[in-house]
Amino acid sequence: MKLPRFLSQLEPKVHDLLTNYEARHRAFVARARFSGPSLYFHKKALRLIDANAEAFADASYAMLVAWGMHRMGKGGAKMQAFERYLSSIRAQWKPIQELRRVKRQEMDEDRWSRLRGVFLRIDAMDGKTVLVANSKVLAHALPELVAPIDRQYTLRFAMGTKSASIPSQREIQATYFIELHRRLFHVVADDVGFQVKAEEWVRSRSCPWDTSILKAVDNCLVSGDTNAEA
Repeated sequence: MKLPRFLSQLEPKVHDLLTNYEARHRAFVARARFSGPSLYFHKKALRLIDANAEAFADASYAMLVAWGMHRMGKGGAKMQAFERYLSSIRAQWKPIQELRRVKRQEMDEDRWSRLRGVFLRIDAMDGKTVLVANSKVLAHALPELVAPIDRQYTLRFAMGTKSASIPSQREIQATYFIELHRRLFHVVADDVGFQVKAEEWVRSRSCPWDTSILKAVDNCLVSGDTNAEA
């Protein structure tokens, strides 16, 4: 399929991010807006990827709720029942574990294809829009390969618009997921200067959200939107 224009025109935005990441990160740390359940379940889900599918599903399901993926009442996003979500995690546990052994610099076409397949088969949301939730799940299952994606900051940054719509077709959302990583997140994370600084942030623990290099990229994006969830 032909790439949407914004995905093929990310280079200037990546350059801007690589020019300003230190200022963006300082802004994120200064605001210190996210704590409580969102941080607690973020760290718990990251820890329990080393346990088993059931433990990870339990923690990541709670993380999704804490990160705003389920709204009570008639309106807003709705998650699947836990049993259905757990079943999808169990089914993808083997490919997830295989991808955990892959370093970011080792990603090739076959591994990108396998990551896309896992993304498509995670069943977290009761609806057609899965890009945000599934990226958040995989950012915790595969923190060295995946960053969380949000329409409120990732897509606004990438598209250069105040509002960002997500197509209903799951295959197109999978393309967004893969190409945003290939053309944005991994390009920034592979920059030598950014790597040095991000590794310093992760080691220092001065910001509890700097849990991986790719999460540090995400934090630099979040700093540009005061209404976004971490």
